[in-house]
Amino acid sequence: MNVRNIIPQDCVFGGTMRAVKREVLEKMKAELEKEIKGICQVYGTSYEADIRIHGGSVKNAPELLNGVKKSVADVLGKKSVYIIEEDNLGGENFAEYSSRVPAVYMFIGIKPEEKEAIPGLHSPEYQFDDTVLAGAAAAFANIAIHGCMGELKEN
Repeated sequence: MNVRNIIPQDCVFGGTMRAVKREVLEKMKAELEKEIKGICQVYGTSYEADIRIHGGSVKNAPELLNGVKKSVADVLGKKSVYIIEEDNLGGENFAEYSSRVPAVYMFIGIKPEEKEAIPGLHSPEYQFDDTVLAGAAAAFANIAIHGCMGELKEN
């Protein structure tokens, strides 16, 4: 409901903050709480802050990159493999895993070659292309086989 000229009893604010370095997230948290406190002091109100920091960025394990790249290329061809070398902010849940165990974060490409771009993941026009699932499943299976055989990790 959209009503004008009504002052609510409570206000709930939520959001996500992302940064590659944990110390930047810590600073962002401190600055956000400082701003909230200042606004509440100006308006004579109180607040409760529940600001949590999780994982940070996805960190690909360098010792696994070449093995994963080869496993995927064996199934989908070298042309289908592109490794993102830098830390990535696109997988906040996966970031928690990669902070605990060696991991590699991958994207499954769904942009047809004839298109220059497609709507982004969070766009209402986004359409997932189910035809990529068979190749993705085969790539993941090949990674699992090579991993079980100890062929992914570089010494």
